Amino acid sequence: MAKMKQQIVFFEEGKTLPSGSVLAAPNMVAYIRDVLDVGPIGAVVKRFIKLPVLDMVRLGLRNLPHLLKIVGKDFVSGLLILVEIELLKSKKAKIASVVLTDQVSDLGIAFGNNVLYDRFIKLAHAYEKDAGIWTNNFKTTAIRLGKWRLRPDFMVVPQETGRDLWETSGIKIGVIENKAELVFYQATAKNEERSGGSRLLRLPTT
Repeated sequence: MAKMKQQIVFFEEGKTLPSGSVLAAPNMVAYIRDVLDVGPIGAVVKRFIKLPVLDMVRLGLRNLPHLLKIVGKDFVSGLLILVEIELLKSKKAKIASVVLTDQVSDLGIAFGNNVLYDRFIKLAHAYEKDAGIWTNNFKTTAIRLGKWRLRPDFMVVPQETGRDLWETSGIKIGVIENKAELVFYQATAKNEERSGGSRLLRLPTT
């Protein structure tokens, strides 16, 4: 079993992110705080206008295919714009990967919204970042992702979930040891063969 530690961080205006950290996005606490002041659309616009012009253009071009959904206030499109803005603003920090926050991912699983995870994984990879899913309900999330044939690069789970998931899932697992640190467990090929895994929990390889 391979084991490594990385810091998990949320983007906040004016704060420097540690290089090589894991970005948890979107920062829903900051977003909701702004929503109370300027409304949902205003909160997104507030973030957008702070981007450099080239990043505005990149964001606009990337989201042209989803323009009608954005205008129609589509839930997934709106959330992923928040994620993309935070990715663009975190470029200097050279973050290692991005994980979809548990507030968003668990809600998406509850509503069976496979489009959210598919587009999030593709978005992260478009920015050359590993894509992670943060969940408080690993089993249900793994089953749904397996059913949808979606495979993130890693998953983040609470400490009380247990550290043995790296064997049963066949995927890199980040365990939250404290509020700002992830301990990653990665099964080796030998360990995966020995454990066999569970058909319900093992995520697809393609």
